Amino acid sequence: VSANTVRCCVVQDELEEDVVVRVLDCDSISQVKSKILDAVYKNTPFSLRPTLDEVDLEWRCGQYTQLGNPGGHIVLQDVDITSKIEQNGWKKINSLAHYGVKEKALVSLVPKQIDSPSHHIYQAVSVVGRGEPVYSASPVHSSYDGRTVYNYPTNPANYPMHTGFSPQPNSSYAAHPGPVYSQGFGQEMAGGNMYHLVRPDHLQNIPTAANLGRSHKSIPEIFLTRLLSTKGTVQKFVDDFFGTILKVPQNFPPPVKWLFDILDEAALQHNVSSPEVLHAWKSNCLPLRFWVNFIKNPDFIFDVNKTVTTDSCLSVIAQTFMDSCSLNENILGKDSPSSKLLFAKDIPLYRQLVVQFYENIQALPQVPDQELN
Repeated sequence: VSANTVRCCVVQDELEEDVVVRVLDCDSISQVKSKILDAVYKNTPFSLRPTLDEVDLEWRCGQYTQLGNPGGHIVLQDVDITSKIEQNGWKKINSLAHYGVKEKALVSLVPKQIDSPSHHIYQAVSVVGRGEPVYSASPVHSSYDGRTVYNYPTNPANYPMHTGFSPQPNSSYAAHPGPVYSQGFGQEMAGGNMYHLVRPDHLQNIPTAANLGRSHKSIPEIFLTRLLSTKGTVQKFVDDFFGTILKVPQNFPPPVKWLFDILDEAALQHNVSSPEVLHAWKSNCLPLRFWVNFIKNPDFIFDVNKTVTTDSCLSVIAQTFMDSCSLNENILGKDSPSSKLLFAKDIPLYRQLVVQFYENIQALPQVPDQELN
């Protein structure tokens, strides 16, 4: 898939300066909206940001003022009557390239349009050049019965704000992960499946063994350099984080010391001679139960959006920390997943930090009952 970088100049009334956002011309309209929202509202808590289904992406292309739109403003959508439909019923989601959006395009986020979709269909068809569409002048309902598509919210929300948008609590966003398919296309679009760039191999009629084998083996070879480069970028942050949570300060929480002392006494009482057993007890009490949960779920603490990509990356960090809490050496080979191999050389150092952490806790003075009360 070919992709070219497109710099979009985002013009919003509530912003003192325009914001330049780098996107790809193969991005879907929802992906572009998501990147613009991240840039415009980067200092705003995620729950107070407008959601994808509350805004439309408007392209300010002055060359189309002859369309009856004096401002030359075109509302771009993931799916409309200009969407490419293949003979077997598959429908390709619109991208910036589909609409012909070029470098330094002027765009803005506007409240979701709730009027008749025919006006936006006319604009889109005129821009893409597909001829006159057949559409209904009345609003169409957006049910997708019988279609294998993403099901996303389409309830529009026009909300007032000082010259722009008014952030509303985003309590329902977690139930709708991914891009939004806007309203604005009619009944004639119903039926078929959707895809963005490449149709899933398992749904195509030619899932040959050669294609499957090539796609499976090419990923590590192509992205290995990028993977190692990214690992080097985050290495210091991972080291600092592990070093911070595995440090025993003067104000160390007394309940943790008290709990670990109980485990030490239980090991002596039951003649547990294996250090691995006691180590596993302590690891399951604090690092694996507490810290791994927060590593994988930063949205438990911070008002941020945990995307699928972020979740996958954090899972690698969490797995590294879990391996560091085990005294057993991991046997890795050429068939081991790249997520395991990525921090393989660092795990012995992290494992030593965990061992030293438990020893430092054991060396602390015993917690009196009065302090616990």
